[in-house]
Amino acid sequence: MTHNNTGVIVSATYSYRELTVASTEYYHVCGGCATAVVVNSNVAKPTPLPEGFVDISNSADTSIFPADCRSFKYAPFTGVNIATTTGINDEFYADHTVVNGVVRRTIELSIDIATFTAPSYLRPGQAANVTAGVITGANYKTQLSFLQNTGASSDQLKIQWEIYLKQGMQSIGGSIVIGENVYGIRSPAPYLITVGPTNCD
Repeated sequence: MTHNNTGVIVSATYSYRELTVASTEYYHVCGGCATAVVVNSNVAKPTPLPEGFVDISNSADTSIFPADCRSFKYAPFTGVNIATTTGINDEFYADHTVVNGVVRRTIELSIDIATFTAPSYLRPGQAANVTAGVITGANYKTQLSFLQNTGASSDQLKIQWEIYLKQGMQSIGGSIVIGENVYGIRSPAPYLITVGPTNCD
C-alpha cells in the first residue's frame, strides 16, 4: 500500500478510504476493488475526471470503512486457503428525491456467516489482506450503485452487494459462499472494520 497525503494525488490500493471526507474527492472503481484517490484540499481536482472515476465529493457516500484483514482467519485445507467470517455488514446512504423534497435513505445490509476460499499460493495473511480489499471494494461499489439508483429496495441492493462480493472473490481466484459454514469451522472470525489499513501478513 502507498498512502502519502502530501498535497499530490496518490493511489491507495486495497480500498483504503481517507477518513477526512472533505479531502476525498473521487474514486476509481475496478473489477474487484475500489481505489481511493486522495486529494489534498488545496489541490485542484482534474476536470474532466480520468476515465473510470466517479465524482462523489457532493454525495452521501460517508459510510464506508475498510474491512479489517483480521476478519479472515485463513488456513490451508485441501489445496486452498479457507476462512469463515460472521457478521459481515455495512450501511449504505443515498439522498432520494420525492415529491416534497429530498430524503436521506439508509439501508443496512448484513450476512450472518460466509465461507471464503483463496488460492493456495497466497500465504494465509496475504489471503486475508486481499480479501479485506475485495470486501471493501464490494462495499464501495454497492454504495455507488445506491447513489445511482436511490429508489432501490433493501432486497435489490443486497442482491447487487452479493454479486459484487462474488465477483470480487472470483477476480482473485477465490470464492465466497454466503450463509453457510461450509467446512464446519468451530470458531469463525467476527467481521471487523478499521479506521486505517491493516496488514495480516
